[in-house]
Order: sequence, then structure tokens, then C-alpha cells
Amino acid sequence: MALKIDDKIDSILKKQAIDLYLDKLVKHCHGNYPYLKEKVDYHQLKKILNSCLTITKEIGFNQEDTTRFYIDLLILFGIEFIHDPQYRWAKKILDDYQDFTEVTQAEELYFKAIPFLEGAYGKDLSKKNEVFKKLDDYLKSQSTNYVFSKEKSLLDKSAIKNQVITALNGIVQSKFQITESEDFDHLFSFGIDRAQNHLLMNHPTEIATAIILMFIFGSHFDQDPFLSGELIDNTQLAPQTIYDESINFNSIYHRFCHQFPWLPSLIEMNINKQESI
Repeated sequence: MALKIDDKIDSILKKQAIDLYLDKLVKHCHGNYPYLKEKVDYHQLKKILNSCLTITKEIGFNQEDTTRFYIDLLILFGIEFIHDPQYRWAKKILDDYQDFTEVTQAEELYFKAIPFLEGAYGKDLSKKNEVFKKLDDYLKSQSTNYVFSKEKSLLDKSAIKNQVITALNGIVQSKFQITESEDFDHLFSFGIDRAQNHLLMNHPTEIATAIILMFIFGSHFDQDPFLSGELIDNTQLAPQTIYDESINFNSIYHRFCHQFPWLPSLIEMNINKQESI
């Protein structure tokens, strides 16, 4: 008599298949992104990857290979890669090839994304650890000799933009040079708004630094589980905590590490470790 698979058994089999696939993804991440193995617990990484399956399904990637590739892009470019203002080309590729197979879409993304990464960080991302070192030096060299304020101030956006451009040319020049100026402008406008209204930053130095981190880590770096190692909706601190007058920051580095506690370990691990693509 033939085995009858009812809905309950079918559901169990699907869950088992997904669980096995997630184990493969964890192994893939451990092999290609050493800092994740060191920073994130196995089961926590598995939960993060499981949440990413929802993201891949939303763009129409359901096959194992295309899903794994897109998760690679989320790790390398940022959790909101497809909606990041500096990578508008990614959304355009998916829109232009929406009537094609997901394999074709993935191939088109590959032909754009991989050369971009190599242009930004060298072959096999060999220069990325240098970027982390320069970022570390930059953050620690910026003083915080200003008064924290909950009130939004009138900003000189031109001065902030010049500060960001100067910093990016010193920290991650290759990536900045290959980024379309229009894409950077979109990120800058987005960054001003997000820094003030979401990250609760009002001083020009804070806002400029936030945009620098957005450029390097992705537009939603503060909500990226591959950076923080946590599945959370919002990493910002409560306003009263950020503006605690008893806290004395002697550099932008300490100020940002206070709001994003995962930042120092992320930088430290990546200074000496490299990823591969």
C-alpha cells in the first residue's frame, strides 16, 4: 500500500528540510565570514539566517543557491541592501529582470555586485581589513567637545557633506570613487533624515559619522543582525540614556560605542580577519 503523506507529515518534512538547509547556511557563513563564527552563537546565527529567508522570498528567491547568494549580499552590503540608496542599481536589476527566472536575476546581480566589491575592497576583499583600521583610527580621532542636545539644530548640510566626503576619501576611497555621485547624494539625504529622526543625533559630527557608517556598513547598519549579532528591530538607546549628562565621551568612537555596543568588537575582529567572496 502506498504511503499517504497528509498535511501534518508534509509540514514536518518541510520544517526538517529548512532546518537542514539552515545548517548548511551556518556552515557556509562560518567558512566565508570568520567574524560571524567568532561573534555570533551557532543557534543565534541560525535564527538570523532563518529570518533572512523571509527577505529572500520577498524578492522571489526560493532556490537554495540563489537564496544563499542573496544572503551573501545581505552580509556584504547590508541587511537592507535592495533598498539602500547607495545601491539603487540592485533594485533596478531586479525590476528590469522581474519577468526572468530567479537564476537569471541572481546572475545579473552577481555580474554587478562582485566587480563592485572587488573594486571597493580588492580581490577576495583583501583590503577590507585596512578599511576597518582606518575607520577605527578616524572614530578615535574625532573629539566630542560639544554639548549633547535633544533638540534638532539648524544644520549646515553642505559642511556635513564635505566632512563626510573627506572622511570617506581617507577611509574607503576606492569604494567612494566607484559609487555613482547620484547614489551617494541619495544616501546622504537619507542619512541626514535617519540620523536625526531614527538615531536621535543632532550634532553635525554625529550625523556625519552616522552617514559614514551607513556608507561602509549599509543604510540600516543599526538594525543589521549580521553586525550586532542580535535579532532586534531597533538598536537605538532611549533618549534619556543617550543624553545622560553623567556620561563623558572623549571621542566619537566612545560616543558611538555607547549607542552601538557591538561596534568595537566588530571593528577589532575585522581588522585582523578577512572575508572571501
